[in-house]
Amino acid sequence: MQTERFQLFISELKNDLQGDESPPSLLAFRLHGTTWIEEETGEQADATTLAGITETQRSGSNWRATSSAVTFFPIASLNAIVIVEFSTVPKASTRTYFAQRIERCLRHSENEYRALYDTTTGLLSRAGLEAEVRSLLPEVSSSSKAVTTSMGEPSSAIWVLALDIDHFKQINDTFGHLYGDAVLKCFAQRVLDEAQKTESTTSPDLRIRVARSGGEEFFVVVSGTAVPNEIENFAESLRRVIAESPLPTELEWQGVSEGTAAGLSLPHPSERKVTVSIGVSSGVYPKDKSGVQFIEQLKNEADAALYRAKTSGRNTVRWFSGILQSGGRVLEHHQDTGVVAIDIGRQVKVRVGQEFFVYHPDFSGSTPFVFSDGRTKKRIGTYPKIHSGRIIAFDSQQEMSFCSVAEARGVKTFPPGSVLEAIPLGSITHLLPSSTLNPIPATDLSSAERLSSVIEELSTSKSAFSVVVFSLENAESLSDSRGSVFINASLARMYDSIRQTFPSTSTIAQIQPTQFAIAATGIASTQALRELTEKTLSQSTSASQGLTLFGAGAFTLGEDPQTHQLPAKNALEFARYAVSPGMRGKEKLAFFLPQEAWKVIQTSREAGLQPKGIADYHKLKELGVQDAKLENQAAACAIEIWPPIPELSLSASQNAVALDPRHGMYWANRAIAEFFFGDRSRAYDAFLQAPEITKIIETPKLSPLPKGKRFEFYTIPYALSMYGKYKQSADSVDIEKLTRCLGNALGPGVGLGPLTRPFRQEIETALNELTGLTAQ
Repeated sequence: MQTERFQLFISELKNDLQGDESPPSLLAFRLHGTTWIEEETGEQADATTLAGITETQRSGSNWRATSSAVTFFPIASLNAIVIVEFSTVPKASTRTYFAQRIERCLRHSENEYRALYDTTTGLLSRAGLEAEVRSLLPEVSSSSKAVTTSMGEPSSAIWVLALDIDHFKQINDTFGHLYGDAVLKCFAQRVLDEAQKTESTTSPDLRIRVARSGGEEFFVVVSGTAVPNEIENFAESLRRVIAESPLPTELEWQGVSEGTAAGLSLPHPSERKVTVSIGVSSGVYPKDKSGVQFIEQLKNEADAALYRAKTSGRNTVRWFSGILQSGGRVLEHHQDTGVVAIDIGRQVKVRVGQEFFVYHPDFSGSTPFVFSDGRTKKRIGTYPKIHSGRIIAFDSQQEMSFCSVAEARGVKTFPPGSVLEAIPLGSITHLLPSSTLNPIPATDLSSAERLSSVIEELSTSKSAFSVVVFSLENAESLSDSRGSVFINASLARMYDSIRQTFPSTSTIAQIQPTQFAIAATGIASTQALRELTEKTLSQSTSASQGLTLFGAGAFTLGEDPQTHQLPAKNALEFARYAVSPGMRGKEKLAFFLPQEAWKVIQTSREAGLQPKGIADYHKLKELGVQDAKLENQAAACAIEIWPPIPELSLSASQNAVALDPRHGMYWANRAIAEFFFGDRSRAYDAFLQAPEITKIIETPKLSPLPKGKRFEFYTIPYALSMYGKYKQSADSVDIEKLTRCLGNALGPGVGLGPLTRPFRQEIETALNELTGLTAQ
């Protein structure tokens, strides 16, 4: 607490002195235990300084040695001394004026401290936390860019924990507010200690801020690179460090009993048992929201999770993301209408169309089975988890929702307190045939692991087989507009269509919530596979009232000889790439062909997602794809991204011309890579391998290339690489053509990009040199 107050004061004093024409130099010492430490350097006071501090303390006001320009000013409230060295020996009036300035800065800093910090615990206040978080949000936004392939998702970048001391009012009512303040101080110190411990044992850029928002409520904000289980461990460690020992301990009591709790006695350890409830939320900073809005949203979500922790028994941790999944309860089942009211709504992202399993309170999987023989009671097991029905939300309000009953298993009504479990997107097993008592449906749906194993066996045996992936399109927008019930029903119908259409020997798996994959044998040709796939898509469209919901991607060792060069064991990955928007475009079905793989990267480039394109390039190469267009697209990605990736630009452009040396554009892009990251002489030699491109560059009026960035990427490198060749061997270059190309490079719309802008001065110098030669 003293440290923050002192830092604010010194900052205020230095800002005040900046306005002086010749500000004096100053040093600031603060008493740490029995040692005086200079705050900026951390060095101990030497003998001369200690003597001056002693004299200052004895005099009770500012002090200086005779004929010395150095004056000591005491700051009693901060256990500090400010030492000021004036340009000349200061008069008494000068020292008095400076003491008044110090007093004014101290008052201002104290006001700022009270605004930014909680005076009881020394933690950040609500306003102080907002100021701290506002400064870190730009860091979070830029550091949260996870580079993934077409099949990955980025992770969260900031977490908010809401903490509330359980039954704190009872502590105040029993022992008084002074003792309550001592508990708050000790609680805050334990949380701070645990935060510092976590910072020191996780990633280097992890930062944790702790604030008291009021009363017994606290907020902890975590930012940086961490994975969810690290935050789960941190939240649990906070709960445990509060609950596992009396609060305060005798040692902690010694630290507060001289101040806040002076004159109070320490209660018995059994009366000092304190627990905390914690709610956690997380999110990635969206650029379309202000920092304050974003943090308020996370704090509200953490508060909602905290409420669930309180109502589920206290002394526990609850995540906001888990409330929808398993935190809801039935409030009422209206007998006359059959409508079910539940205690979760839009606040926890319940959408119209969201499905829930309903579990009787006894059969939620956590209720103990207690046997009693009339004399003793003994827990001998746990009631099984069996759902008694299924409900669907039709009206979602802020804090509650109303649902209709989709299924009831042997019950007329669901009792209040029945446990809800959200049926996630992609869950279809409950829509398939099953018995009343056995909730596991009879299905031949395999796991993704089983499908991979089957594909491995087929590829090893050299058998002819095909893999098809069916993918639900626009799943997120459909979930928002129609809910999980519509999506899951559509997926179940698609699964049924697959079973009806493909051979019974096929292996079917749900590889993603909204994707099915099939490994099939015995299909005679690519055309036969196409017909089966299109029939399946058609049946799904008919069952969905004419809505086209699915697309398909396939891989088969069919008629195209290039597919035979690919490792068959990677068939599933090839089919997944084929169904992606990059390869399939607007078509409902696409077959994976290695010569078409470049479209995946081009789609990322057009969307400005070069990191994703590069990740896909490496993945496709790992899968065994070799193609000149793929290499050319990767080279373009590597130079378009900022900062560029020289090694990838050079290697991919070299691969492209090696695979197809007749393609002029590949040579031009190879020249670009050499110009920026390699050798200009090699760049010019590469340009000479692309005469159709250089002809366009030399006569820009005939150029089919658009002016601006793409045009400049050829014009400037071509002109300067030709000039470099001219400097090596003047006879090897036509000076008139070189002059014309350098002039084109200075044309309107050229040289505007971050890579080419620095070369304009070099072009002008070269042009002046050649103009002088021509004039001679």
